[in-house]
Amino acid sequence: MRKGNTRSCGCLRKEVAREKIFRQPNTIAHIGNSDTLQAAWHPSKKDAVRSKNRSGVTGVSYDRHHDLWIARLYYHRAYVLNRSFHTKEEAVAARLAAEAQYLN
Repeated sequence: MRKGNTRSCGCLRKEVAREKIFRQPNTIAHIGNSDTLQAAWHPSKKDAVRSKNRSGVTGVSYDRHHDLWIARLYYHRAYVLNRSFHTKEEAVAARLAAEAQYLN
């Protein structure tokens, strides 16, 4: 900022991103109804699994180095679940329990 190469400390980027979100037709269509807005930005579980996800469950991954399954859930800017398990089934069960507790 001192040399004139930078326009902002980061506040400008936040403002621009916020403006872009509110110009999205998907957002505009659902403003005022939090239930449909949530559904518009967070698709159903079967659609939410990313192509790089090899476990098939969002928030569950495999740690090759330690030979463990990791279950994570990030909620309100903090990990409410970040544990390792010996089996995939245990990790999936922990993730689903955390989702039921925090997201429903």
